[in-house]
Amino acid sequence: MFYNSWKLFKFIARKERTTTPIWIVAIVGFVVLLVPGMYVSIDETSRAELAFMLNDPTMIAMIGPAYGVEEGLYTFAAWFSHMMFIFSAMAVAVMSIFLVIRHTRADEEGWRYEVLRSLPIGNLTNLHATSMFTLCANVIIAIFTGLLMWIVGDESMTFGGSMLFGMGLGTVGLVFGGIAALFSQLSSTTRGALGYSFLCLGLFYMMRAAGDNGAEILSLLSPLGLAQRSQFFVNNHILPQIIMLLVADALFLTAYKLNTMRDIDQGFIPIRPGRYEAKKSLLSSWGLAWRLSRGTIITWVILAFVLAASYATILGDIDNFIAGNEMYQQLLGLGDLDLTELGGLLVLNFVTMITFLMTIVFVIPLIMIAQRLKNEEKEGRVEFVLSCSVDKKKLMLNYMLIATFAAVIIKWAYVLGMYSTAAAMLDVVPFTFADILVGSLVYIPAMLIMIGLASLLLALGKKYANIIWIYLVSTFFIYFLGNMGVLPNFVNYLSVFYYVPRVPVEDFNLLATVIMIVIAVILRSVTQYIYARRDISNI
Repeated sequence: MFYNSWKLFKFIARKERTTTPIWIVAIVGFVVLLVPGMYVSIDETSRAELAFMLNDPTMIAMIGPAYGVEEGLYTFAAWFSHMMFIFSAMAVAVMSIFLVIRHTRADEEGWRYEVLRSLPIGNLTNLHATSMFTLCANVIIAIFTGLLMWIVGDESMTFGGSMLFGMGLGTVGLVFGGIAALFSQLSSTTRGALGYSFLCLGLFYMMRAAGDNGAEILSLLSPLGLAQRSQFFVNNHILPQIIMLLVADALFLTAYKLNTMRDIDQGFIPIRPGRYEAKKSLLSSWGLAWRLSRGTIITWVILAFVLAASYATILGDIDNFIAGNEMYQQLLGLGDLDLTELGGLLVLNFVTMITFLMTIVFVIPLIMIAQRLKNEEKEGRVEFVLSCSVDKKKLMLNYMLIATFAAVIIKWAYVLGMYSTAAAMLDVVPFTFADILVGSLVYIPAMLIMIGLASLLLALGKKYANIIWIYLVSTFFIYFLGNMGVLPNFVNYLSVFYYVPRVPVEDFNLLATVIMIVIAVILRSVTQYIYARRDISNI
């Protein structure tokens, strides 16, 4: 049943020689690079203030409870793990979900598994090789995260605590890899397997949020909450991680069993039957592009509103927190200003920073939509569309226009979530609806450039498409490390978001906005020209 698993493992490793290392470097680098930057900015007094602020139910729901505060053990390492673990673990979970489904259900749906089955392999060889590679990827993340945190951290970041923190990330990745393997057997489509897996991730996050605020059993039932019960750098309990490993093992074994019980290309959850006749809207390339993109847009509109509302709930206490925290002052670019004279501008500066960071997050669905043709071309479906009277330029333009529409509507959802929640919870809102609206929409030209770059890279060739993700992640590090003074000033110019004025804290820069719009239009035209002359290939 597992015949030639090692050979297939090496084949998967070769296929993943670019994608998985990028994920690993991004995750490990994100965690480790923040250690020295935060250490120089967070002293004991700041941690005490942070502990008080983070005791708010909303913050507990977002990042979990703080351990060691009452016992006097809330060291820098304990604070760092408290702030970073949940979001880092979710990133590892996302990596594992994509990795497992890419080599199981997606290979079946793309008819590649049939080619593998024509070779001398066992029934479970593909799933077993994928499981082994997922294990290796998560072990590498666990080891390198733990070792590097211990090396760059202070004396509170002990070797045992650092390695346990890394182990926590690895076990979360394995559990969600097992969940993805399970849904790859249950669902009949790649989209369904991804949807169910991410639904579980969101459900477990909400269970942990509810459990951390009272119903402890819910946190223990959530992989995110259970892993956090190791209480890194405070009590360093290893039992939760052992349980996580057993759960991951059980999930993969269940997936193995289900794999032996089903036919190739089939799942246990039946596909919902479609309409007998297609809607008229699907008879055009625009209608088809919209139908393929609308689920992504709806999901991210809801997410934008929820994220904005979550940040708005802490605005009432944020001024005192920023006044006593040098790191946030650096991130906000307050410099040597007298914070006592800023008043509501202090909160406005914080909202401006959050708007910038959320803009980077909101570029993710825009790239997904702009590069939708990558998967369509890879699976050979673009050829069917182009066999009709469809112009290649128009086909590419459709997805770019839908991504542009998505940018605007997601930004509106963010503004509505931020302002409505702030108006409901604060006695005095330190900004008007127009302030937050203009301060959010001013990023649209930069987002259009990102859409143009993503589309241009796809037009040049599918192998170049993933470069845009590296650039997107780089913009975050350029902003964060640049404001912390870690990077030289000229590096800031490499980020397209650097040229966006921080309205309403800064004056609106009409010239910069016009130039960015012109660049976006040029990118759009060049993309259409190149894509129209590139051969379509599913290789």
